[in-house]
Amino acid sequence: MELEQAKLALENTSLDQEAVYAAQAQLLMMSVDRLHDVLGGTRFAGSAVDSGGLVQNGTFVLVGPSALFQAEDGATVGTAEQRLGSLEPAWIEFANPEDALAAAGVVQSGAGAFPLDPTLGNAHKIAATDETFLEHVQKGGPVMVPIFAMAGIALLITLYKWLTLTLLPKPSRKKIDALLKDLELQDQEAAAAKARAMNGPFGEMLAAGVAHVREPKELIEEVMYETVLKTRLALQRLLPFVAICAAAAPLLGLLGTVTGIIKTFKMITVFGSGDVKSLSRGISEALITTKFGLIVAIPSLLLHAFLSRKAHGVIGRMESTAISFLNQVGRSPFPGTRQPVSLIPSVFPPDGLAPDKDVVRTQVQEVLGEMLTPAAKERPEGKETRAEPAGPL
Repeated sequence: MELEQAKLALENTSLDQEAVYAAQAQLLMMSVDRLHDVLGGTRFAGSAVDSGGLVQNGTFVLVGPSALFQAEDGATVGTAEQRLGSLEPAWIEFANPEDALAAAGVVQSGAGAFPLDPTLGNAHKIAATDETFLEHVQKGGPVMVPIFAMAGIALLITLYKWLTLTLLPKPSRKKIDALLKDLELQDQEAAAAKARAMNGPFGEMLAAGVAHVREPKELIEEVMYETVLKTRLALQRLLPFVAICAAAAPLLGLLGTVTGIIKTFKMITVFGSGDVKSLSRGISEALITTKFGLIVAIPSLLLHAFLSRKAHGVIGRMESTAISFLNQVGRSPFPGTRQPVSLIPSVFPPDGLAPDKDVVRTQVQEVLGEMLTPAAKERPEGKETRAEPAGPL
């Protein structure tokens, strides 16, 4: 009111200079009183807008730059602040019941502990940005669904493979040395009993080797390698999917980044670049999907490397045990061990005597005949070929 009177006094030509100075002085005195009230604290009635957008009447308390507001019902009290684009002040309720009780006492009695906000409302603005994990994930958009699906499946596979590799029976070196000692003593039954006592792929491999211990060494190696190969395939099963998750999760995050940027440009097309809030949704989607894509990819990559190394360790130990088994069989062959059958007849007699020249000549002629016969058949027709007699060796 006084401000309007001071403005009108300058435009009123019927007033003399003294009346104009008096109106301005009244405004000045009121401003000084206002500053005094603000510094010392003052109360007055007014209205403010709550968080739901409803205008409520109540009482204001001003102490310096801080303001409190309590609704007429007396049930709610909070800090008052002026928001951009709104003519009515807004008020935010206290989250702490102790602060709300102290503020209500100050508003009602004009004395008491004043809950001062040193940030002048910025703390409430920062607190308003807090969100739950579900709200944060929802801002990522539909791309978050396959990212979390891959994360869940990779986690389940990792737990399953870790339990499988950890609980896999691994015989101690003492048990393996005892079995090798039985092989050295050529006690097949005792070695077979010790192999059957070892559970898991180690026992299966050693049992197969002991069962064929009187066979040629090459056959024993193939039988044991068959078990090693079967175990390798079983241990490495499902591990490639963890590697796929580690590679695909960042790509899905990149896909979410692209879709978020596309939404941002659509909002710029509709609202322009001045409204930052309208652009924040697309930018949030772009950053959140990239964030969760990396969160899924990095642990998946590390876990895949860990599990692969653990599986390779088991396979390496099985191969080392098989080599020790074969070396022991080679050093202490069992009686009646079958010798490998050669498909190529030997020209040397078993007693180490000199080879028979006629036998050698006959074998060489047979080999040369087999080599030259296809060449003779490929000669063009009409040309005769004459086979030279084989000379003496």
